[in-house]
Amino acid sequence: MKKRIALAFLAAMTTTVSVAQKKGDKYTHYFKDVEEPIESKAVNIELSNGVSRIEFLKFKAKYINNTGDFLWVDPSQTTLTLGAIELKPSEKSFILEPGEKKSKTIDVKEGADFLVDNFDVAPEGFAIIPTDGAPVSMPDFQLP
Repeated sequence: MKKRIALAFLAAMTTTVSVAQKKGDKYTHYFKDVEEPIESKAVNIELSNGVSRIEFLKFKAKYINNTGDFLWVDPSQTTLTLGAIELKPSEKSFILEPGEKKSKTIDVKEGADFLVDNFDVAPEGFAIIPTDGAPVSMPDFQLP
């Protein structure tokens, strides 16, 4: 039951952040770093170094685990909204240890024209792996 409540809390943490544009050339848009991180009791996410061109869109997401449990993060569940188009990156999932920080470059190359003035990020795909479980007992066995 405790695990379900924590997962429901993390699922509700789908805050959308709009990223504003910095000055760049006509073929590349550089975006300002998001000054305030997306915060919850379990995880903080800092977004920075956004770049878009016709063929790709990428930015750096720094995940900070605020819990005493392990946190499973699946960046491929993050939704990127570019105008009327919604995209999901194809990134591998990873595990954050208690109190750990990890940066991941979210990179999207499959889809439409990525040269946009702004885009929205809705982070999803989090699960808590509790560390206070009961150990499993096994019968004694002979090793070869």
